[in-house]
Parts: sequence; C-alpha cells; structure tokens
Amino acid sequence: NLFNWKNITGLFAETGDIVNAKHKHDLLSSEYTGLYNEASDAGALTGTADNSGKLAPMIQNIDLTLICSSWAKPINCESLRRVEARFGDGNGIYTTDEQQNALNSFYRSFFGPERFYGIVARNRVTGIFTSPTAARALMRYGAAPARRFNLRSLERVVCAGEVLNAPVWEWLQKEVLEDRVPVIDHWWQTETGGPVIGNPYGIGLLPIKPGSAGMPLPGYAAEVRAPDGSPCAPGEKGIVVLTRPFPGLTQTLWGDADRYARDYWRQIPGAYFTGDAAYVDEDGYFWFSGRADEIIKIADHRIGTIEVETSFLRHPAVAEAGVTGRPDPLRGEVISAFVVLKVGHQPSDALKRELLEMVRRDFGPVAVIGDLHFVGMLPKTRSGKIMRRVLKAVILNRDPGDVSTIEDEGSIEEARGAWAQMQAEVIPSGG
Repeated sequence: NLFNWKNITGLFAETGDIVNAKHKHDLLSSEYTGLYNEASDAGALTGTADNSGKLAPMIQNIDLTLICSSWAKPINCESLRRVEARFGDGNGIYTTDEQQNALNSFYRSFFGPERFYGIVARNRVTGIFTSPTAARALMRYGAAPARRFNLRSLERVVCAGEVLNAPVWEWLQKEVLEDRVPVIDHWWQTETGGPVIGNPYGIGLLPIKPGSAGMPLPGYAAEVRAPDGSPCAPGEKGIVVLTRPFPGLTQTLWGDADRYARDYWRQIPGAYFTGDAAYVDEDGYFWFSGRADEIIKIADHRIGTIEVETSFLRHPAVAEAGVTGRPDPLRGEVISAFVVLKVGHQPSDALKRELLEMVRRDFGPVAVIGDLHFVGMLPKTRSGKIMRRVLKAVILNRDPGDVSTIEDEGSIEEARGAWAQMQAEVIPSGG
C-alpha cells in the first residue's frame, strides 16, 4: 500500500499513458529519494453539486488516481495510446498523438458539426469520448454534414454524462457511422472516480442495448434497491446502490464528514447511495431513468424524466428535450416539457399536438403533460447534464440556486421566457 514516484511513473507507463521523458528522468535519478504515501491518503480534491446546487467538494485517494483510472481506461476505450478525441467537459475537445507526445488542440464549447467531423477526419481519430449532449447537438444538423468527411479511422465512440437516449444512439450508430463501429454508453459519477457500469470493450464487447448503460464492470458490485433497502425484481424501478467499496470511490467530503455519511451511506444502510433511479432487466443490463429525486409522480404512477425525454426524441423534429414535474392539485404532479427543435423545423401548434400524442402513445393516459414549451437551448452543466432543477425553479418562480456550473446562463432566460409566454396565453376561466 506504499507508493513512491518510481512506482507511479512505471504504472502510468505500463497502462500506455503519456509520460514526459524529462520529468521521468528526474524522478528516476539516483538523487531523487521519492515521496511515500499511504494508498488511502488524499490524492485529489474534486467537486460536484447535489440536486439543490450545493457544492460537494470530494476527497479522492491515491488509489483513485493511480489504480482505478488507469486499469479502467482500456476497458472503456479511454486510453490515449493512439489518436483519441474527447468531446466533453463542456463539449471541449482534445486530441493526442503519442508520437508527438503532446497536446495538439483544444476547443471550448460546441462549435458546429463541420469542426467536429473535420477534427476527426484531419487527425484520423480512432476513438471519441463524448457526452450525449454533444451527440444531440450534432443531431440538430442531421447526418448530412458527416457525409462530407472521411470518418473511417474511427474504431469506437463512447458516451457518458447522461443517458444516451435510444433515438440518439440509433442516429449516431446507424445514420452517421453506418454501423461500422460501436457506440457505447456507460455510467459513473464524479464520486466514483471512474466507470462503474458499462460495456467492457477492452475485454470483449457485449451486445449493445440502445438506451442501457450496460452492466457492472469487473470489480464492481451494483444493485437496484427499494427505498427500504430491499432488492428490486428485474424490471422494477428503484435506487442504484453500490454494495462494495472500491479504490476510486470518494472517501469523504472536504470538511463535512457528517454530510458524507448521511447522504451517501445512511440512506440505505450497508450500501453506497448513488441517488440515480434505474431498473435491471433479465440479462443484468441497467436502464437509468433519471435522478431519484427528479422522478415525476402522477397520481399513483412514477415516471422517469429521461423516459419522457426519450419519447420526445423519437420525433424527427426534436433535437433535445428536458422535463420536470410541477404541482397539480388533482394528480399531485404533471409534466412540464421544454423542447429544442432540429435545424429546419419551426414551432407550431400542429407540431405540439404531434409531440403530445407521441408521448401519450408511449405512456398511455398516465403521462399528463401540463405544458410544452419550444426553446432554443436547455440549461446544462459544462459537462453536458441537463439542469432539471433549474427548469423546476423556472416553473415554480423560484431562485434556481447555484448555477456556477451552467454552460450558458441565457438558457435560464429562454426557459423563463417560454414559461411566461405560456402563462400570458392562458385565458382565466370563471367569473
């Protein structure tokens, strides 16, 4: 359990990561005595935010940065051994080439399909790690831009950050990549330090089920439990929990150990509480439906936000959708939906009716949509997650809380304006 810089450098070299030659020489010189740390010592301080927007600064240990991330990379197609591109972290991109042993290029924010596909073609990128948000942004422009570029260097595309909705997977897998290479979804959290549920590409690709994140990767134990801690049957929705700790799992919150124990380990005793809702099918695949505290409760029915958003995405005019529940005196909650259209499509009453009918066909009468708004963008974090709590704050006329991680603050005003317009158009009944 003791690490020094010689072992650290060797570990990175063995996993194929790039090691700066001069720095490596300095570390391995006979004059360098090395630093010794326990494997459980703090190795990184990373931040995430809970659903209220409150910052959760997490301490992750030496094991995370040296073991978990390293061995998980080849399993999840993220090792930078060849030419890799990452479209994520706010839809940024970097490409690396181990022959140059350097960072080649970096772009921030979404920059259009031509730049995206051009970088892949020009650098002969073999692997892409991106977010579903970036994929949906590309989908707004259709598959035509991709046809103008040679993308045959690609060997795989991996997504994470939110659920890769089945219609988006279908578009990317079938229309853009023409089934030449796999498009793989997987699930993890900032707190886990690395992928937990996915498809072990580096060992052997499992059959891909569009819309599913896959199954627990080697060394991880995940289950779906009811709020009382009892196991859920296949197909039954519940909360995803991790039943065995592992090196990458955050060990505490900075200056708030009580909150760490309360929020992560005491919700369901004996298990790590992820806060994500899902079910497991008969084959052991996990299907995520959103954050547990974002589940919409209509009468006696519970509907996941991602399930409703996926239904909207099945319509050929829709590029993105974000939904939340709003209070209703009769049903408890109804659905408020915010929809972004693809390029070339315009909002209309006829299109709104089509979308409402589509969701009704998918869910039946239980899916009551109280209002549907067309917007130009959705509030998202820089890592691509839809900020549904902001949508809820808009319809409830509340302060959205901390939005320091938001990608574009204009999206809040877009949503607020759409909601205000809808309210203005409602004709009061009665006298």
